[in-house]
Amino acid sequence: MQLVKLPRSPSVYEILKKYFDYRVKKDGMIVETVGEIVKGLRCYFDKALPAMLLYKEERQQYKEVITDNVSPSNVYGRTFVKTLSHVACNIKLKLPEMLSCMHIETETLTELQQRLLDFLRFLQNNQSAFFHSNYQNSEGFVAAVKKEEN
Repeated sequence: MQLVKLPRSPSVYEILKKYFDYRVKKDGMIVETVGEIVKGLRCYFDKALPAMLLYKEERQQYKEVITDNVSPSNVYGRTFVKTLSHVACNIKLKLPEMLSCMHIETETLTELQQRLLDFLRFLQNNQSAFFHSNYQNSEGFVAAVKKEEN
């Protein structure tokens, strides 16, 4: 098995940041709401990656690259964008079950599910930028996202 060369660009963190910037710019969505969703997705990715998203062969590389001060979402990138979308989809599907014991209002739960769907649409609409085989740096990503927005 070949391992992905790390760090990757754009990183999962950069992709989430692009989504944050896109939502705020597009419709002035409440910054706190978008920020919390992005923060939650990043946290979930960082925790889920080593526990259940890496193949056995990738775990040694993870141990070598990820240290105390390094977040997986800052290192892993486009190869794991699909993984990130699966994470978001999984959260959306399991959200009612996960939050049932937390007494969250139905309105809040519905809004959160809508935001996750919006993030999944963003990934889908920008998949050419995320999966372009010749893509090397974040400038190319920014240009591709801007092109998709127009």
